Parts: sequence; structure tokens; C-alpha cells
Amino acid sequence: MITPHFRVSQDNDHVYLFIHAPYTNLKEVEYFSNESDFRFVASPYFLRLNLPGLVEESEGSDVHYDLEKGDFTVKLQKKIPGENFKDLDLLSVLLAPNPQKTLQPKITLEGESTVAESEGEDSSDEWFLEQTVSDNKAKEAVSCYGYGFANKATGLFRSHEAEMMEIVDIRNADLKDQEQRRREREVKELEDFNEDHYLADLMDPLSLLLNALKMAPPYLDSDINLTTEEEDYIISLPKKSYLVSKVQKKILSLTVVALVYSWAYDRRVTEGDHCIESGWAIAKVCPVLSYFEVFPKECGKQIERKVKSVYEIIKERNLVYPVKSQS
Repeated sequence: MITPHFRVSQDNDHVYLFIHAPYTNLKEVEYFSNESDFRFVASPYFLRLNLPGLVEESEGSDVHYDLEKGDFTVKLQKKIPGENFKDLDLLSVLLAPNPQKTLQPKITLEGESTVAESEGEDSSDEWFLEQTVSDNKAKEAVSCYGYGFANKATGLFRSHEAEMMEIVDIRNADLKDQEQRRREREVKELEDFNEDHYLADLMDPLSLLLNALKMAPPYLDSDINLTTEEEDYIISLPKKSYLVSKVQKKILSLTVVALVYSWAYDRRVTEGDHCIESGWAIAKVCPVLSYFEVFPKECGKQIERKVKSVYEIIKERNLVYPVKSQS
């Protein structure tokens, strides 16, 4: 089945789904909505969305089809009038299954069979999070300090030490906790900071630096629309759900701030045209990529202070490593 192009909008009382599904047999078109679950079937297209709020079919709900454009417009009534449905522009989030309905954590203990954590639930559901500890290597991996998404990856340095040294700045990350990684990063930044380079750029900036400072990035335009290719890419992203704690969610949000800042920096200094050095520059500026650092200390602060603290950390690296260090 093919996932059709779609977008979602809303007004005070309704949700509107615009689905591009040309060359379909109207007699075979079906759609279903139940609370947050919406499904659309029109061979060869299939669309299932997990809406961020509850909807219901009523007299105000209807479907229109534009034969020339091949577009369906589905109008659904909000169950709670006036409710604001968040993140309707995040297509991959809408496509992901509801984790509360699909994730059933299971635990496998050494020497025991797998048992569901909750009794009475459907054990045939394939969406579950499985944890197994079955041998010494697994126990060794658990004792290591993680990195990557939600710090779930371990052991990469034991098997790919040479390759990792070409990609990141930290060494032996499996054996260092977050505090050790931060101290190592801070010491290295002090060693690598070149005062002469910084003063030279400040007093006599290069023309390339001035151009970067004057650039008006297109992504600051609030009216920007996704292209068809960008929509295809978002739809093709893996649709996964994860069990993360409230603290991990805060840490992941600050991690996104660091990644987006580093990407935006490279976008500016290359004047919108990423180059072969872009990967290196983004990884250098972003401590999440260069030192596998997350921001647990910042999570206890107010939102403005959280973002500012992350910005200060990245700004320090921005002044040390890139050639254009004033932008």
C-alpha cells in the first residue's frame, strides 16, 4: 500500500485532512475515525493517523473529492470544541502509532521465560519493548555509559575505536559518565582556543564572515511551505515509538536545541549551500555529536534558562573551532 501525500489543519471546532489520492475507485474509498485514530483506505493508498486530540463523526463531518486534482478533503468534528490540536505539521508524528496502545513493556530475566508486565493484555501485540540480560557481554554493556538517542547505545568504541576517532573528539566514551565527558570537553576547549585567531577575525573580519552575518536564512520565514520531495522524505522516516521518562524527554528536547543550532550555524556560514565540510562543522560545534554530552544539569531550570544554558555551551565551541567564529 502507498502512503498518500497529506496535510492537516484545524479551526475552532473541526479538523481538516487534505489527502492527495488520484486515480482511485470512489466506490472502494473508506474512512474511519474513532477518538484519536483516523484511517483512510482507497486502493492503492492507505493512511492511518494518530491525531493529538479526540474527534468524532457528527452531522458537521463530511468528505469532498476534487476529481481534477485527485484530492480528498475530510472534515471531522472535535470532541471538545475549541481544543487546540498541537503539532499537526509534524507528519511523521501523526503517522506514528499511539505508544499508549501499542507499547507493552516486557522483561526477560535470565533463566526465565518472557512474561508480560501487565496481566490481561493481548500478548500477541507485536509492539513491545523487550529487555534481555542473558550473557556476560550483555552485562558488560549494561555497566557501560550510554550515548546516542536517550543514551541507549553502548559498546561502539570497543568494536569501532579507529573509526570513532575520526568522527568524534571524545575518547573511550563507554568508560566515561556525563560529568567526565563535560570536564574533558571544557579542558580541550581551553587548550584549543586561539586568542590571536579570534582577535584577527574581530578586528579585520573576512568578507566570507561578513556575508554570513548578513545572510537572511529562508527558514526564518513563517510562511515557508514544504516541497513535495520534503514531504516524501518526512513520510519515509521510520515510524517508531520509545518509552522515555519525563527527565529523558527534557534532555532530548535540549538535545534537539543543540542539533538545530549547529545545523543553522552551518546553513548560515555556507550561505544556504551545505558543502563537504558541513558534517565536520556541525559535529564540531555540537557537543552532543563531538562529546556525546547531554544536559541533565540544565533540566532543573526554567525553560528560558535551559535553552540559554545550552546556547552558552555551543557558543563556546563556536568561538574555538570553526573558521568563521563570529557568526
